[in-house]
Amino acid sequence: MTITVKVKPKELTRELVSKLGELFRQDEEVTLIVNDELDETEYLLSNPANRNHLLEALTETAEQNNTTFTVEEFNELYHKLSK
Repeated sequence: MTITVKVKPKELTRELVSKLGELFRQDEEVTLIVNDELDETEYLLSNPANRNHLLEALTETAEQNNTTFTVEEFNELYHKLSK
């Protein structure tokens, strides 16, 4: 079983660790990994200029890949592709 818990240091209490321990069989070995680094997404979005650039790129990509159909056009394309 894998459990990911994100907490602030002040929330990392003995009670929390105890409750986590209760989720596993007592003869199992568990691994706790403590990481204070930003994940890749958080890092890329932490810079306002980079964040704006990425959001603009996502919007542009979404707009380019967005196709609008009328119901009739959709049905026509569906029937054409399903043959």
